[in-house]
Amino acid sequence: MRRRTSEKIYILDPITLAFQDADMEQEYLRLEPERILPYIRPGLVIIILVVGLFGLLDSLIFPEIQTTAWQIRLYLALSIIAVLALTYTSYVSKFLQLALFVLMLLFGFSNIALILAIPDAEPYLIGLILIMMWGYFAGLRFIHAFSASVIVALTYVLFVVMSETHFEVNYYIHLPLLFAAFLISGFAGYSSERQTRLLFAQAQSMGEAHELHEQMAMHDPLTNLPNRNLLSERMEQSLATAKRRDNQFSVMFIDLDDFKTVNDNYGHIIGDQVLVAIADRLKKHVRTEDTVARIGGDEFVVLSDQIEDEHDVRIAAARILAEIAEPIVLRLRESDSVTINITGSLGISICPRDGISLQQLIERADDAMYQVKKTGKGSFEFFNSPATA
Repeated sequence: MRRRTSEKIYILDPITLAFQDADMEQEYLRLEPERILPYIRPGLVIIILVVGLFGLLDSLIFPEIQTTAWQIRLYLALSIIAVLALTYTSYVSKFLQLALFVLMLLFGFSNIALILAIPDAEPYLIGLILIMMWGYFAGLRFIHAFSASVIVALTYVLFVVMSETHFEVNYYIHLPLLFAAFLISGFAGYSSERQTRLLFAQAQSMGEAHELHEQMAMHDPLTNLPNRNLLSERMEQSLATAKRRDNQFSVMFIDLDDFKTVNDNYGHIIGDQVLVAIADRLKKHVRTEDTVARIGGDEFVVLSDQIEDEHDVRIAAARILAEIAEPIVLRLRESDSVTINITGSLGISICPRDGISLQQLIERADDAMYQVKKTGKGSFEFFNSPATA
């Protein structure tokens, strides 16, 4: 997880309101359909009913244009149904904004067409104003709703206000109302989306902080391996699985031999680099389903689920010790380096044979490891072997 600075994720483009942080913008756009679809779908259904209702009103108020009005309303209703159908397809994330943008234009153009068809069409001006306001709260992003509003307003000015039929009557009434609706709805839409985006950024920031807290609580800060807390959780899962499926798993307790000498001779910085190198080797040479944890200064535990028999564990233990014993070359400066040679002692316990609790298995693997220390180091031993029995 790439951490973002808390200041950057809150910076928005002043015009488009897009996040300047590219990852944040991508995440916002990815989750946008999931956020807006629950209210877009019922909203589209309501609009279809409203279009039908206004079609009936057209027939009653302006019977002379009944056919034309119903044709316009029908095409508009079919367009809304098409957008509604789109919301139930896999293409919704890619084409929803475009579909809503086109739908807003169709709303505006259909209303303008009705105004052109009726000599005295004052009632339809209200519809045009509502359309311009609707776009900002219908799921369209501000920049898209703003662009559609500009296109509709310019179209209205071009075809209606400048026409011979409507110029003298409506010019001083329509333009101020239209301009006021444009400003009010634009400001409200801008503020609404800005607030939504800032709240989204805050939620993402809090989520990342929570993830970081969990990461720190469950992982070793030096090697980024699971710590004792996470190891305990994984082992509880392994115990439950072993009991349910009647299988077994192994716990390998690893202690680096004479690691204190490395710290004494080269310092703790080099000692930490050695621990990181050992951790990387352990992660690379165990199965993906196994857990490698650091539970102490130079102590590591490998939890291996669903083992077949001791032979498999012996092979894994030998491979791990061979990797630990490989020389570690660390760069001190640009041209200087140091080679560290270190070995590990490894003790093994197997569940359920050697225990059925986290404490038992760790302690008995630790006991087996100390038997190795007593007999020469650099090797491995099982808890139930003659040396530890």
